[in-house]
Amino acid sequence: MKAIRATVFSLVCAPLLVLAKGPTLKITIKGANLASPVGITDERILQKFLVWAGTGVSINNAPQTGGFIVDWKKGLVAAPQATLPRYEVSFHVMHRGPSDYVVYYAYDSATGRGYVYLPGKGEKFYESNTFLIFRGIEGNWLSATGSWTEIARPLVERAKAEGQASQSSPSSLASSSPLPCRWPISERRSRREKAVGGRTVDSSSTLLPLFELGGRFDAVWSAKLCMPRRSD
Repeated sequence: MKAIRATVFSLVCAPLLVLAKGPTLKITIKGANLASPVGITDERILQKFLVWAGTGVSINNAPQTGGFIVDWKKGLVAAPQATLPRYEVSFHVMHRGPSDYVVYYAYDSATGRGYVYLPGKGEKFYESNTFLIFRGIEGNWLSATGSWTEIARPLVERAKAEGQASQSSPSSLASSSPLPCRWPISERRSRREKAVGGRTVDSSSTLLPLFELGGRFDAVWSAKLCMPRRSD
């Protein structure tokens, strides 16, 4: 009778224990050449990449070989080329409160293959990751699933393109360029000396010439003292 009860408990409650860990609330991709993080909140996508799936999870004493963003059946693989961009991928979940499960992802555009690294002992995120789930193969590279690469790759490429576009936009170039100044250096110095609280200031030692200044101070002085001269 006890054996029957134990079997029933295993069949009914084991899946519930996995589900009780909580769903994936958001996925964030950052690092490498991204100007800003990429966030994924579409529930249809999040449901495909649950943290509590794959190696490290057993249901009815049967080890799971599918799920998450890793192709577990391919086993461990050699590390990808060090020149490939590596992205930090965080899975925001609920487990006794908000938690993050973090892995690293690399994509080889030449082969169309994706890679996932599970942080190993002594590395950043190892402790917090294994608190959520211990897979037993931490510290190794594995193959990413095709479904994850199909979703992550275009998102990353779009974020890279947007970052490059913002850096080369006319507004950003204008804001980073110094304001023109048409006053002769000698006249700029005399105007600065009169402008600083009515006191006489040795501009050669206290105030540098405008073309040597940078940032906000340069912009302010250029606007006040370097306007084109009016022809009265």
